[in-house]
Amino acid sequence: VTDIVAEDSLSAAERAERGSYAGCIAGALSFAEYERGLLAAGMIDVRQHITNGYSGRYPLDPTAVIGIAIHHSVSGGHFYDELPDTQDDEIFHLRVIDQYHINQGWGGFGYHLAAFPSGRWYYCGDLTGARAHVASRNYELIGVVLIGDFSANVPPLLQMERGDLER
Repeated sequence: VTDIVAEDSLSAAERAERGSYAGCIAGALSFAEYERGLLAAGMIDVRQHITNGYSGRYPLDPTAVIGIAIHHSVSGGHFYDELPDTQDDEIFHLRVIDQYHINQGWGGFGYHLAAFPSGRWYYCGDLTGARAHVASRNYELIGVVLIGDFSANVPPLLQMERGDLER
């Protein structure tokens, strides 16, 4: 995960020029570059299965993003069996959450990214579209959901630390 992402409209030269004011932006990835990196690293793109997966509820201005909100789904107890669930099972689970969020009036799946105990990560909502995950803050936050109920325990290590995304 990168700490700075620049607008897609900024060229490499423009990012470097701005680096004289804020050194960290000089090496920043654009949203499109970041997205390509996620997919190249093995994140599974399921936006076609998610309501508003390619657009979000409304456009998200990359310059307004100030952070990432990490949630837990409070669902998925059956994902803790000893045998890993299949990718198809996990995608079905994401679609169930999507439908639940629609029924709540939230406009579909509320998060940009989702992680399962299996270590598989899913790209659920375009990073340039706002999702519904933090009331009155969706315009400035990227939403990540860890699938499971972590009210009384912590997520599995693989789910939290999966960095290579090779599955």
